[in-house]
Amino acid sequence: MTWTYVVTNTGNTTLVDLEVVDDQEGLVGNIASLAPGASETLEISAKAGLGQYMNLATVTGQPVGADGNPVLTTVTDEDPSHYIGLDINIEKTADKTEICAGEEVTFTLTTRLIGGAPGIELCNVSVDDSNLPEDLMPGDAFFIGADADGDGCVDFMDEDGDGVNDEEFVWVYTVVYNETTTNIASDMADVIFNGVNTGMAIDETDEVAITVNQDLCASIGDYVWSDLDADGIQDNNEPGIEGAEVKLLDADDNVLETTSTDFNGFYSFTELIPGDYKVMFTTSTGFTASTDNEGVNDEVDSDAVGGMTGIISLETGETDNSNDAGFVAPPVITLNKSFVSAVQQPDGSFDVTYQVTVENTGGITTYDLEDTPGFDDDITINSASYTSDAPGNAGGALNGSVYSLADDQVIGNGVSHVYNILVNVGISMTDQVGDNTYTGCGSATGVPQAGEGLFNLAELDLNNDGTPEFTDQACGDLPAIELEKNFISAVQQSNGIYTVTYEVSVVNSGGAAGAYDLLDTPGFDDDITITGATYTSNAAGNASGTLTGNGPWILANDQSIAANTTHLYALAVNIAYNVSDGQGDDVYTACGAATGTPQAGEGLFNEAEIDLNNDGTPEDTDEDCGDLRLIDLELTKTVDNTTPNVG
Repeated sequence: MTWTYVVTNTGNTTLVDLEVVDDQEGLVGNIASLAPGASETLEISAKAGLGQYMNLATVTGQPVGADGNPVLTTVTDEDPSHYIGLDINIEKTADKTEICAGEEVTFTLTTRLIGGAPGIELCNVSVDDSNLPEDLMPGDAFFIGADADGDGCVDFMDEDGDGVNDEEFVWVYTVVYNETTTNIASDMADVIFNGVNTGMAIDETDEVAITVNQDLCASIGDYVWSDLDADGIQDNNEPGIEGAEVKLLDADDNVLETTSTDFNGFYSFTELIPGDYKVMFTTSTGFTASTDNEGVNDEVDSDAVGGMTGIISLETGETDNSNDAGFVAPPVITLNKSFVSAVQQPDGSFDVTYQVTVENTGGITTYDLEDTPGFDDDITINSASYTSDAPGNAGGALNGSVYSLADDQVIGNGVSHVYNILVNVGISMTDQVGDNTYTGCGSATGVPQAGEGLFNLAELDLNNDGTPEFTDQACGDLPAIELEKNFISAVQQSNGIYTVTYEVSVVNSGGAAGAYDLLDTPGFDDDITITGATYTSNAAGNASGTLTGNGPWILANDQSIAANTTHLYALAVNIAYNVSDGQGDDVYTACGAATGTPQAGEGLFNEAEIDLNNDGTPEDTDEDCGDLRLIDLELTKTVDNTTPNVG
């Protein structure tokens, strides 16, 4: 600002040594001599102050006579000047100046009147901001105040007398930054004094630099695993789940990003703007979320409740790799049923053994296991029991038509349970319990089914609905050995000499090989004498043999017989018949003469016995009886000697 000082000698005496002084600015200047009526102009410049300003200029001079000597005393004069100093100020600030790309920055712009005095206003205020397409104006969407009288002008107000204007205009807005940027704002206004536009327009500029630094970004991880034992805690043997879908959500559940876990089950979301997030996990069908927040170690628990975490608040530069999710895999069950053996016991029964294996290569689960025998109807179950290595299920007796082996049995990942089933059975083709015809495994269709052999069905139910998810069956066969004895013929060779022939059939109609001992015992009429005996056979290793004595004769010992095989034994016995030698009662007794049923001591009665278990007690017997064809004359001579004849 420039002040102009005009000094005029209005008297008639020359003035010398004039000095001009400003009470605010100090010495203005000196004038050596000033003639009557003459004027001298001085100027000084200085920075204008703010607010209302007044200064007083004083000039002093010494009158002198024509000889240049001072006359009279010094003369003086003074003159004041006034102005109001004012300016406009804009202050632009940001809530953060170094950010992660994509982060929001909130700017505050404040326009103030600096200096001024009563009656001064800044009107037609606007702010040009390089972030915004349009100027900021009082009362617009970003304006937060304060315009006390609502006239759109910044008024001079100093209610507290501190020399600082009380009214200021403030705007706030938010912008997303993705790169480093320097932002500039300029405000401008017209100066109004006592309602009159002074024609003075003032402006001011401020700037803020925003730096993008990716080191300030945040990140979230970390692990999705298969909770094999469903305890909600990561165990060393539990693998990560590859390909699980992971979604990053904001606090309002809006999906921001989607990724998948890697081969080892890890995931991450990086270069995140600090703030509030959630993570949602999705796995393959059949998986269920583990129990959340088990145990005391947050690093190894599951943080997802029903597949989603709570709100995760990330600070600037924070990496939060503690957001894990466990999922219980669906069980992967294998059921295997096998027939092990059928071992004949001393009493002729069979101990039949099956093995059932339940294996789980998936997640932990429970199951029910049932076993149903579906044997040929000529097989009778005497007893049944089982043993098991399943925890808490050692085994026990089995009863009823359906055997319960397990109820809600727990089985974990990588675990196998083995059940051994022992069923003691008997078989008979003659007791009329069944159809007396052995039906071997698969005989009807080639595929074993109920009602054949030792068919047995295992069923496994995973969800207690009574409908099995897995079934398997096994079938084994028993030997079914029957004996049949037939009288063939008695052929006379000479007077009283005969060759008697029998056929013995050993039939294994079962589906498994067996073995037997075969005895034959003649029980002829006591007037018949055995003179020799032989046999022939189609049994392997037992083609023929000579039989001695009167029996019992051993036709076979531990003779093996394959399934569905018949062994035929042809027995030839040479006999002599005599009713006059005193060896017997000399009376021929025909077959069935006593009771109608042939029995030992009659005719050519003969009995065969078969022993299947070497206990000396036959499991089956059969007999047949034939008679000799006898042609005989009886002569009776009597003498009547009451009247002797002479001559």
